[in-house]
Amino acid sequence: MEYLFNSISEFITPEVITNISKISKEKESNIIQALHTTTASLLELILEKGEQKKLESMCKGIGKMNILFSVSNLFLDPTNLKKQCASSKFLFFLLKDRLEEYYSLIASSSQISLLNSKIIVNKLGLLISAFLGEKIISNISFVTILNQLQDERNDYQVYIPFEMSKIIEEYNFKAYLQQKFWMSFF
Repeated sequence: MEYLFNSISEFITPEVITNISKISKEKESNIIQALHTTTASLLELILEKGEQKKLESMCKGIGKMNILFSVSNLFLDPTNLKKQCASSKFLFFLLKDRLEEYYSLIASSSQISLLNSKIIVNKLGLLISAFLGEKIISNISFVTILNQLQDERNDYQVYIPFEMSKIIEEYNFKAYLQQKFWMSFF
């Protein structure tokens, strides 16, 4: 199976980034940072939750919405209520009462506004869950997906800011972030 982080990132073309930047009035480099940070941290949160039928079922349901056929429109058009609810449920399942803190973290680490952070996080939550859902629908087991995420974890963790350790509960990841923080001094 291909790298999941890279496969998800490929849906967001340079044209989409330019359009998001124009609409949001944010620098393209900040938009790219927000997209990478959000994608990596949401994948980390999925790993933190592990093999849970509710998460698998949510992804599968969102995968059936055929969101991946119009990803470029996902970031440019207002999200319909059904998709908005699906994304909200997915993000709430991953973050619970830490969602507002997560929006603030993405905003501050990417130097974008809180409003734009919320938009990017919600749209990426929909994209990631749809992508994983379509994998599940195509008969790739959720355990296989989690194993793949675990295998590529070191590659995408570089995009996650140290402050994410306050939100993510997993001990091994916190240790990684602390090591990353201390290594930044050398």
